[in-house]
Amino acid sequence: VPGRILQQSIAQSKPASAFLRSEIDLPRPSIANAACPSIGSAGHWLGMCRPCDYFHRDRCVSGPTCKFCHLCDIDEPKRRRKQKQALVKAAARWRKANMIAPAALSARQSREPNVLPAAVHRIS
Repeated sequence: VPGRILQQSIAQSKPASAFLRSEIDLPRPSIANAACPSIGSAGHWLGMCRPCDYFHRDRCVSGPTCKFCHLCDIDEPKRRRKQKQALVKAAARWRKANMIAPAALSARQSREPNVLPAAVHRIS
């Protein structure tokens, strides 16, 4: 039975993904090295780090025990801030566009009751 084989393979397989929490799942470095100069750098290669604002100014006093990444570039905090601002603006534009469109569609349908929305014409 084809379905039985699929059910058996699903039952035997492990979950496809797991959530990573940096304080539990990532290894803690005991001694700083080039690959992981601080505790916060452990998630750098997975994109789960937070840049240390003080490291590139030689003002990070925590050293290897710093909870922030020492591998990120000096411009990384600024780049991430701009990326977040762009995402917030795009979400606001998307919300605004979706709020105007239903109102315009309902006004058009009230004037022309026999006309179907453009989306229905594209589907059929």
